[in-house]
Amino acid sequence: MVYVFTMNILICGLPGSGKTQLLAKLKDLKEFKAYSFLDLDAEILNRYHQKDGKLGEWIEAVGWAEFRDKERSLLEELLNSSKQVISLGGGALSEDFLQFYLGAPNVQFIWLECSPEESWLRIREDSNRPLVKKGYEQVLAVLRERERVGRKIPIRVSQDEQIAQVINKLNL
Repeated sequence: MVYVFTMNILICGLPGSGKTQLLAKLKDLKEFKAYSFLDLDAEILNRYHQKDGKLGEWIEAVGWAEFRDKERSLLEELLNSSKQVISLGGGALSEDFLQFYLGAPNVQFIWLECSPEESWLRIREDSNRPLVKKGYEQVLAVLRERERVGRKIPIRVSQDEQIAQVINKLNL
């Protein structure tokens, strides 16, 4: 059976939590054939930079403030459509954005659980992540704040859950 959904699903989590992998798994399922699948970071690169560029290099060139402004405006534009699964960048989820959209009837959030310490272990060698260049203590402080915001998302998924369990949690 193919489901007919009218909502958008936002995959959220700390850097290195598996957002891109979950996006790829959902894309292969027949239940999601009517959906389009987007990685927000890739969309930002395609729209504002270059297709073969690296996001970290672009962020360093334009600065965090401009990057976050473009990220927010693109995400809000994308949410004017429906039937999308969007993987957000690790820092795209802000408290005010979450408050505004958390109760919206056309948006469901999935939070991929990953501790700040585990996130650091997964990203620390990635030189294309500007956040990593800030060093361990600063990165952990940022990740802990992002985790605090993410705890407000009711649909939480652990790394060891099967894809069928994820679909059941979505209440589609």
